[in-house]
Amino acid sequence: MLGEDRKSIGGVKATGFFCLLHPFNQFDDVRYWQILNLVHSNYEHNQNLHIDHIHPTSICSSDARLRAFDVVGDIGFIIENHNKIENLQLLQFNCNINKSNTPILNWVCQIFNGYNRNVNDLSCVNGKQNEIEYFESNLILIPDEKPLDEYLSIYNFKEFYENRKNILIEKLINN
Repeated sequence: MLGEDRKSIGGVKATGFFCLLHPFNQFDDVRYWQILNLVHSNYEHNQNLHIDHIHPTSICSSDARLRAFDVVGDIGFIIENHNKIENLQLLQFNCNINKSNTPILNWVCQIFNGYNRNVNDLSCVNGKQNEIEYFESNLILIPDEKPLDEYLSIYNFKEFYENRKNILIEKLINN
């Protein structure tokens, strides 16, 4: 699938590859699932995986909802980009239902801090021992200079989105 130069996918530069996907802007598009399946090597192929919004649609899909969270900047960017691959991850079906409309940091912290621990929760994080291990395995890399809660906040969506885009491109190139 990768070109001989390791910077192209199917003859298209990796950065251009993402541009080919974006006009569709449908989180359930099979192409998104295929790419996420390539980059998320931490899941077994026999699991019932679903596409999950890292930053939930319930928060990101409208101006009014974002303003309810006191978001003032980048509202248009968030609404326009929340369904794109940079804001998507694979989760097991029951985990996606469990996460539902919960912001990613809240959901993962609830699991590791025991607020929402049940038999299925640890399988939702693939046996990872802490939040950082989980985020790294799902290509949600936190810059060293940013506190976890600040980086994963909806207020930081644009930086998160751009960083994750670069991480996904790099993973596709080096996979």
